[in-house]
Amino acid sequence: MNKQGKTSPAIIIGVITLIAIAGLIAYGVTQTQLGPKIRPEPSTSPTACGVDTNIQLAVINAFSKGSSVSPTINAKINGGATQVITSSTNLNPGDNVEILLNASDYLDTILPKMTLECGQNSKTAEMYATDGITFRIFNSNNNLLTDSASGGATNQSSSSSPINLQVYLDSKVDQSSGNLVVVIESTNTTEVDSITLSGSGVESIDVPEFYTVAGAGSVAKAFSVPAIMDGVSKDFTLTLNPETGQTIGSGENVIYVTAYSEQAYIDTDGTYKTGIENADGTATYEDTFDFDFMIV
Repeated sequence: MNKQGKTSPAIIIGVITLIAIAGLIAYGVTQTQLGPKIRPEPSTSPTACGVDTNIQLAVINAFSKGSSVSPTINAKINGGATQVITSSTNLNPGDNVEILLNASDYLDTILPKMTLECGQNSKTAEMYATDGITFRIFNSNNNLLTDSASGGATNQSSSSSPINLQVYLDSKVDQSSGNLVVVIESTNTTEVDSITLSGSGVESIDVPEFYTVAGAGSVAKAFSVPAIMDGVSKDFTLTLNPETGQTIGSGENVIYVTAYSEQAYIDTDGTYKTGIENADGTATYEDTFDFDFMIV
């Protein structure tokens, strides 16, 4: 204090300075104990991308790798309704995409699901060329049957014992039959007790809903047969078992053998599936071919 008993201004300023310095020291200690303060990064939208996002799809013939295919590209984006897209369709990073390829004279194909990344998404896919392959059916005397529902030069003889017939499916070079559904019908259920087709990979399945038998007296059975491709022939055995005490062929009896090739399709609920008919029983197969003969 000065002589008048008053506090000196210099002393007041010094005290304030000391208090400020102490406060800064205390703040520094506190921040050191708490650790560095982390600032959150600004959030980025998963669809943010500096360039266009699309699918560059190269589709080739599965048997001729140098040949390209130009299919229609059906796509479901994030589970939505099917739309047709091209390589220039602008999509978003993170989109989940399901694709069904459709091309004439090829088996329509479903691709594995994909999640898009920012920019160009390059993919390669294969499609199988296809056309109706052919049946050859030989009678129990090993003679090639006449392919006609009204009979012909070579038919199957009547029998009260099981009839076993050799069946060949002949594929074409550089083509695939696709997995097949084969329906076999006898127009005389009074004579025929059961129908079986046996061979590698063959399984009994339900007759397709869209299939219509030739008449009220018919019996029909269906079988799945694995795809046959690239010129290969495969053989199967067709067995017709008679009803007890009956002779197959004693009355009029026509055997219809019809095949349908499976392919991908859009089902009634919008999902992508593979088969020969949708949930409503509407046909979706690619090809169909047949062989008919008489037992007399």
